Amino acid sequence: LKGLRVGGAEVSGKHASFITNTAEARAVDVWELMRQVKQQVYNTFNVVLEEEVQLVGFEGSPPLVR
Repeated sequence: LKGLRVGGAEVSGKHASFITNTAEARAVDVWELMRQVKQQVYNTFNVVLEEEVQLVGFEGSPPLVR
């Protein structure tokens, strides 16, 4: 998954557990990239990943609109 990118957010080429901002990533870019990574890991390994981050500044659910 290294190098997988959504907007300005990218899975680090050095360590796949990190997401980097390569340009002007928006919260929705990071969230969508996280969703895609979680889905691919689940589909491949049947493992559910859990985030170690806390979303701040969003009421209710994560950002879903571009």
